[in-house]
Amino acid sequence: MSRVHRGPRALTWVLGALGEPTRRRAYEAVRQARRPVSRADVAQELGIGVRLAAFHLDKLVDEGLLSAHYARPEGRKGGPGSGRPPKWYSASSHGFDISVPPRRHDIAAMILLRSVTTSAGSSGVSPERVLQEARRCGRSLAEHSRDHDLAQLLSVLGYEPNQAPDGSIDLVNCPFHELADEDRHTTCSMNLALLQGVTEVLPGSHRAAPEQRSGFCCVRLFPENQSHPSASPDGQYGPSV
Repeated sequence: MSRVHRGPRALTWVLGALGEPTRRRAYEAVRQARRPVSRADVAQELGIGVRLAAFHLDKLVDEGLLSAHYARPEGRKGGPGSGRPPKWYSASSHGFDISVPPRRHDIAAMILLRSVTTSAGSSGVSPERVLQEARRCGRSLAEHSRDHDLAQLLSVLGYEPNQAPDGSIDLVNCPFHELADEDRHTTCSMNLALLQGVTEVLPGSHRAAPEQRSGFCCVRLFPENQSHPSASPDGQYGPSV
């Protein structure tokens, strides 16, 4: 599973985690070793002191780039007077992605994969199945984020929400931008269904509706009591898109 850093803060994370040259070399040394290594191993590889190696290795553990554990070398017994076992470092099994501006192709992939899985045995994946899974995914994301309000969850999902004076919510960023370039109708319909699922679960009295505007996401959130363009019953955009 990947740990993803999205938006401008991703740049801060990159600089903090790997911007320092010695720390970057320490990370590369552990990854290239393909086995757990000690502070002394890394210090020798980089030609630096053990304390400096330990400092950078522990910083990498804090950032999730490395994992660490204590263990005695094979064949060496513990016991009174044997001291604390050395600390060993390994490359984390988690992947890391940097996304600026935020992109959520992982969500699109999950929706499409579930659509294929639930369509097993049929003649193929229908557009209706994709929209059903997108709406279900939106509800699931909202149900697992009940400690967030609507604006907070939209930020986590990469939409960069901005509330307008009339109470509607503009979505400044499209998390599926590259996919929309390939197939706008399918991507925008999926996006709309996803956000409809989100707004069904989270309180906030907003409704997701399609609205094409240059520089914004293809969906806008309107207050329930405000008139707005209505989506078709099945959640699709329709032939105009």
